[in-house]
Amino acid sequence: MWRWPRLADAPPRAGPSRAPAQAAALTVLVAVVHLWLVDRLAEDRFGWGQGETASRRIDVSFVKELAPVAPPPALLPATAPVRPAGPPRLAAVASAPV
Repeated sequence: MWRWPRLADAPPRAGPSRAPAQAAALTVLVAVVHLWLVDRLAEDRFGWGQGETASRRIDVSFVKELAPVAPPPALLPATAPVRPAGPPRLAAVASAPV
């Protein structure tokens, strides 16, 4: 029956392990990529580094003077339609003997 190999079943390695050096290199690489991304996002999202570029001027012109206007008259609320009074059907059925 096949089973997962255990660590104790692995043959011993000859020479020093490269795992600590590889882990350190990976950590440095991840840190550098994160710092680069933070620098890019800080400039784009938060406006850091805006002092290096001149701001564009906005051309504004007023074409109409705003004046207050009287509010429109209030509308009357809609009333429910009135049904013609007919014989009470449900009451007659409910009061009928069983």
